[in-house]
Amino acid sequence: PQGGAPKERRRWDDRSFSIVYEDADIIVVNKAAHVLTVATVRRERNTLASRVSHYLQQTSRHREALVAHRLDRGVSGLLVMAKTATVLEQLRSQFRDRKPDRRYIAIVAGHVEPLAGTFESYLHTTESLDQVSTFDEEEGKLAITHYRVQKMLADTTVAEVRLETGRRNQIRVHFADSGHPVLGDERYGK
Repeated sequence: PQGGAPKERRRWDDRSFSIVYEDADIIVVNKAAHVLTVATVRRERNTLASRVSHYLQQTSRHREALVAHRLDRGVSGLLVMAKTATVLEQLRSQFRDRKPDRRYIAIVAGHVEPLAGTFESYLHTTESLDQVSTFDEEEGKLAITHYRVQKMLADTTVAEVRLETGRRNQIRVHFADSGHPVLGDERYGK
């Protein structure tokens, strides 16, 4: 309304995400752990993408949150989503060109040595949809994970992890391969 006070934005309450930043083109959300980012072949309905899309439908003219990258179901953290197809393609292009600086904190079993390093392998998806490392570039996609130990605890290590590439389950597979699985990882940490 002209001359009136600015319209107050309605508070949004959703346990699957909180809004960190939003403008006309993107929305950055903090995803809760145990929330699936997008539907799998099982066509789950209650995903982060559907919840953020619902928020956008209620609060703006945008209909769908367009996912530029993903986090594993059990992982919490920041995700950037586009509001238009044009912005989505720009974001995906940046990820393809490895421009975003993606950092994570992982708590892993045992004491990791050396205190900084790089894991590099090719990740291959098995018939059971697990990811496995191979050194055969014909079999998998290049995966590069850098880490730096932040703190050693009694029988665990807290590490800052930086992804150079972004493959599904990359951090979990690389640390499990090194003998230091991510704590609580039921898939690769056995």
